[in-house]
Amino acid sequence: MPRFIPITLALFATSFSAFAQNPIDTQPGMWEYRTETKMTGMPMAIPPQIFQRCITPQDVAQNKQLINGGQANNPCTISNFKAGSGKLSFDFACKNPQGMMKGSTSGNASPTSLDLETRVQMVPPQQGMSDMTQKMKAKRIGDC
Repeated sequence: MPRFIPITLALFATSFSAFAQNPIDTQPGMWEYRTETKMTGMPMAIPPQIFQRCITPQDVAQNKQLINGGQANNPCTISNFKAGSGKLSFDFACKNPQGMMKGSTSGNASPTSLDLETRVQMVPPQQGMSDMTQKMKAKRIGDC
C-alpha cells in the first residue's frame, strides 16, 4: 500500500498547483483536510486521511497556501483550468516512472473551504489497478 501514498500526494500537488494559476483569496489560519480514496481493483479499502496545516499570510502571498513546496517538483501539467463563482475544474496529466496518470478535478472552492473530486486513470494499470476517485474536503478551522 505505500505505493499509493505518492499517487495521492501527486494528486494534491496537482490540485493545489492549479490554485497558483488562478489563486483563490484563501484566508490564513489553521486548515483541516480530509481525503477519501477509492481504487478499482484494490483488495482493501484505503482509510480516510485527515491532516491539518497552518496557512500563513506569506503562504497566501506566494500562492503556497495549500501545500508545502513549489511547483518545481510537480511532474504534472494542467489544462482546461476554469475557476469562478465558487467553482473550480481542470484536467491534468502526470508522468511517473511507472507510466502516466491522467484525469480531472472539479468542485467548489472558497476562501475558507474546498470540496473537490478527482478522477484518475493510470496508464498502464499498476498492480491491476487503473481507476481511482479521490474526494477531498478542506476547511479553515481557526487561527494557527
